[in-house]
Amino acid sequence: MVDTIIALVIIGVAAVLLFWLGKTKSMKPVTKKHILLFVAGAEAFHSLTHLYLWFSNQTFVVPWLVVTSGWNLGSGIVNGLVAIGLLYWASKIKN
Repeated sequence: MVDTIIALVIIGVAAVLLFWLGKTKSMKPVTKKHILLFVAGAEAFHSLTHLYLWFSNQTFVVPWLVVTSGWNLGSGIVNGLVAIGLLYWASKIKN
């Protein structure tokens, strides 16, 4: 769960920067839908990374946690559901 929060914060900062850059006259405006699609894609990639680590049965240590194969499977599923939720949210926004 902690890695999902960290990833979403990093992705959120990147999305805000894209939104800010989109306000300049040299680029087309960036909408809320664009940001949601960007974050959903990043979250889907994060999910696939965890599923790859689960499939390859890798265990690694971060300063506060030992990430086992089971942890990677759970994170892959949760991150995948978050990505699907973000895509659903983006689909409900009108252009």
